[in-house]
Amino acid sequence: MNSDGRLRDYPFVVVRLGCRTCPRLGRYRLATLAERFGANASLAGVLQGPLRQLPPPATRLSSRT
Repeated sequence: MNSDGRLRDYPFVVVRLGCRTCPRLGRYRLATLAERFGANASLAGVLQGPLRQLPPPATRLSSRT
């Protein structure tokens, strides 16, 4: 699946994501995301929501030491 896909095209029941710079992981039910954002929402756009809640990268990296 490419990054410009829509929620309606996502093939799994659970959407899993992880941050590349910290140990944060997340799981979201596809039906819940579709209800909240709409089935036509882009997957990339929907996944930006949880990522906006993270502190800036410099803060995340310094807190891991």
